[in-house]
Amino acid sequence: MPFVSAIATAFASSAALTWLVRRIARDLGFLVHPRPDRAHTTPTAQYGGVAIFLALIIGHIAFTPLTAPVLGLLGLTTMLFLLGVADDTWDLRPQSKVVVQIAAGFLLYFGDFHFNAGFPWLLDLAIVVFWVVAITNAMNLLDNMNGLCAGTAIIAAAFRCLFFYQDGNLTGAMQTAIFLGAVLGFLVFNFPRASIFMGDTGSMVVGFFLAALNLTSGESYSKGLISVLFFPVLVLALPIFDTTFVAVLRLLSGRAVSEGGRDHTSHRLVAVGLSEPAAVVTFYGISLASGGTAFALYRFGVSSTWSLVVLLVLG
Repeated sequence: MPFVSAIATAFASSAALTWLVRRIARDLGFLVHPRPDRAHTTPTAQYGGVAIFLALIIGHIAFTPLTAPVLGLLGLTTMLFLLGVADDTWDLRPQSKVVVQIAAGFLLYFGDFHFNAGFPWLLDLAIVVFWVVAITNAMNLLDNMNGLCAGTAIIAAAFRCLFFYQDGNLTGAMQTAIFLGAVLGFLVFNFPRASIFMGDTGSMVVGFFLAALNLTSGESYSKGLISVLFFPVLVLALPIFDTTFVAVLRLLSGRAVSEGGRDHTSHRLVAVGLSEPAAVVTFYGISLASGGTAFALYRFGVSSTWSLVVLLVLG
């Protein structure tokens, strides 16, 4: 019941705040206008990420003990939120955003968030920083179609919450439940027809918080090393694949990776005949399959689930 209450509170807060932010954005003219590298055809309110962030803060104040790790994570999330607001307002250079993300990764590591505490500290630090930058930008790039980023984040968070609960990490499970509710409250305004976009204000928060949740936070795992290492990668397989795919193709064609465009895998599904909602739902299915495979891998080990991993990679 506490988890249900946390999800419901975060959802209600996020939905109410999203409605309010949408109204303010429309009144003040904070709109995203149609352009060639975007799929929408009408001016749409922006700054939806403000609602996600505030609901996340409200949920943590109401349902989690505000320990040093929790406050540290919320503080760094606030830093990424402000970075997103600045980017939506002034269109920051990609290099500036990466510098802040790297700093957030360093601070997260020294706040006792590790990829694997058994690794040499320098290797663990490098992986944590790379992971934070990669996942934050992966979710940012995945925000290219109505409901895609938010829905994928919700599915990943649901599996992460289940994982935390099964492992006895109730604080982690509660934090993930709050995150799930906060993003879900925004999604009802963003899919299938978007009346507001989260913008970098939201995708930075969503990506960074998901990256942090998939670190160990000093917890020692009882499962095999391989399943532990593969779990976060598989849970977030879709944004990782999409980002890698787009980055490689843009580099091969001599374009900047940070450049906008309609060359993501979601756009390619639309190009071969799917409607945008159908493409997004297809991606939801892929996320569910990768999350389910990840959970099976962690629960039952590589020897029992390797065939599922092979099928997922082939798919």
